[in-house]
Amino acid sequence: MGIDWEGILGEGNLQEAYDDLVYRAFEQQERDEQKYERKFVEDKFKALNISDLKMKKEKNIDEPEIEAIKDSVFEYVLDSDNIMPGCYWVQMIRDLLPIESEDEDDELSFYIERLYEVQDIDALSFLGDMYYYERMNEYEAEMYYLEAANLGGAYAQYMMGSLCGNTSKAVEWYQKSAEQGNADAQFKLGDIFANGLGIEQNEKKAIEWYQKSAEQGNADVKFKLGDIFANGLGIKQNDEKAIEWYQKSAEQGYTKAQKNLGDMYANGKGVKQSDETAFTWYRKAADQGDAEAQKKLGDMYACGLGVKQSTEETVKWYRKAAKQGNVIARNNMLEMFEKAALQGDEIAQFKLGIMYNIGEFVEKNYDEGFNWYLKSAEQGYANAQNNLGYMYANGQGVKQSDEKAIEWYRKAADQEYVKAQKNLGDMYVNGRGVKQSDETAVIWYQKAADQGDAEAQKILGDMYASGQGVKQSDEKAAEWYQKAAGEGNAVAQNKLGLMYAKGEGIAQNFESAADWYLKAAEQGQAAAQNNLGYMYAIGQGVNLNNNEAAEWFEKAAIQDYVQAQNNLGYMYAHGLGVDQDDEKAAEWYQKAAESGQAVAQNNLGAMYEDGKGVGKSKKCAEEWYWKAAEQGDERARYNLYSMYQKAAENGDLVAQNNLGIMYTIGQGAEQSNEKAIECYQIAAKQGDEVAQKNLAVMLLSVKLKAPPSVTLF
Repeated sequence: MGIDWEGILGEGNLQEAYDDLVYRAFEQQERDEQKYERKFVEDKFKALNISDLKMKKEKNIDEPEIEAIKDSVFEYVLDSDNIMPGCYWVQMIRDLLPIESEDEDDELSFYIERLYEVQDIDALSFLGDMYYYERMNEYEAEMYYLEAANLGGAYAQYMMGSLCGNTSKAVEWYQKSAEQGNADAQFKLGDIFANGLGIEQNEKKAIEWYQKSAEQGNADVKFKLGDIFANGLGIKQNDEKAIEWYQKSAEQGYTKAQKNLGDMYANGKGVKQSDETAFTWYRKAADQGDAEAQKKLGDMYACGLGVKQSTEETVKWYRKAAKQGNVIARNNMLEMFEKAALQGDEIAQFKLGIMYNIGEFVEKNYDEGFNWYLKSAEQGYANAQNNLGYMYANGQGVKQSDEKAIEWYRKAADQEYVKAQKNLGDMYVNGRGVKQSDETAVIWYQKAADQGDAEAQKILGDMYASGQGVKQSDEKAAEWYQKAAGEGNAVAQNKLGLMYAKGEGIAQNFESAADWYLKAAEQGQAAAQNNLGYMYAIGQGVNLNNNEAAEWFEKAAIQDYVQAQNNLGYMYAHGLGVDQDDEKAAEWYQKAAESGQAVAQNNLGAMYEDGKGVGKSKKCAEEWYWKAAEQGDERARYNLYSMYQKAAENGDLVAQNNLGIMYTIGQGAEQSNEKAIECYQIAAKQGDEVAQKNLAVMLLSVKLKAPPSVTLF
């Protein structure tokens, strides 16, 4: 019976989890004293999943608890009779406690060096790997590998060989490792003898070592042996032997072997010729992305060899190969299309139009694209008619004409071509080539939406939400957003999430809102990423999680979504889900503020006023507060009022004048002509010319009962 991980994790008790893990480790060791499988510890560690646990149980893990765990782990490391479990425990504790300071690194090194004193081959190799792969210290790694190699460690001997380069010493180490059965070393020796690297070339010995490695299951080596026998490299050419090794490699999923095996069956080399079997192996290699195999599949579909002839499949596989740069496949495909197009095939004409329009396998040429679309469209092919309409609408390859675009869109739409129906809706809603009509646009959008066009469904949702061309209906809007969202439209998914969050047109449900935000956010929809971040930030529909909130805000912010930029600035300013950083906060506020986001402008003003993350500047603070205040931001108005009031109390005449303006227009303070006049008088009596002018204007406006026109600064 296994460990009750769910029970332990549910209690958030790391100490108990580790104690149980240690107990199980000892049990395993008793069952098999000679072997201690790393997989056992790794599997249990994965089940425990410390990184996830730290995130999920963040509040329950305090420093004393972590220290207690660490102490118990290292005690086990040092007391264990079998040193390798100790190595794995070190690795686990390093994963749990990432090195963040030199002190921690020194402490960890102390325990690691205790392992070194044991002079165990596996422990030394483990330490060598740690320095080589993690700490990138080849000198230290070589020291540990050398000691393990001198003790007879096959893996360490192989690593020493790799560290010695193409030298006779490398050959010596590889030889020692290979003779102990290390498959990688055997493979390397095969390469060394095959290519004469640091030793005299010897094809016979190369094959001998390749075979030893291959017999241990190395697919790459089996493929090389197939090549050696197929091409007679250093030995007598033997197709039957080549087939034998290619087959073994191919059955392990090795792509090149699968393709070569297809060649052997296609040409009847070393085996009875069989197009069907060749096709099978080509398909396996092609599915793994081998361009040559994809090209050969195209050939077989084109000629009906080993499979039923299919133009569609021919084009499909030629295109896959051509996209990877296979020139023959590209030329074959173009030749097919051009031949069929010249014979009047409307589909081939349409496909050529696409190729020239987007520059796929040919040089981009709108004129050529237009001509091929026209030939196809004149034969009544709806796809081409729609694309021709698009070219007229955008002036690609032809003089721009909304009227002609409408004509061709309508021809395709009358054939129930969904894209053309949606495009006609766009033309009517924007009044292009026809009299503007939201009502007619709705008709065409409805036709496209009824056929499952997600964009048309989303647009209908928008129109019902705003009452554009239809009677306003949140219920209908939600209905269409739901359909579009179900088709994967990210914008609709976000809007449906908003409707769930607000309870508009559908029962309020924060969990459903979060679900739809997530679907859209995972598609990269910035608004949804920001909305999902907000849900995590306030714990609405999801568990409160500032880390998740900050991550989603950042994803949206780097897409220049201004609300998210402001939100991310707020997270940095307050250290929520990220390390507190005033400079980063100011940086994100600045980005949003420059895009006109009023809340960010106010926040940036506050940063300048307090000198947080930016140099302290009353002038900059005042500028940003005013930008936000002019957009109606009440907090900015209040901040301006407070700033002027403090400055005025300290005798600042400009602030005294500006405070009068705040009272005059009622920004940041209740509108009051009396208080405004009082402020102007204070500054005016001390010679402030702007205040004197404003006082005169104010007194005159009060007398005439007319709105004043005052001057700032």
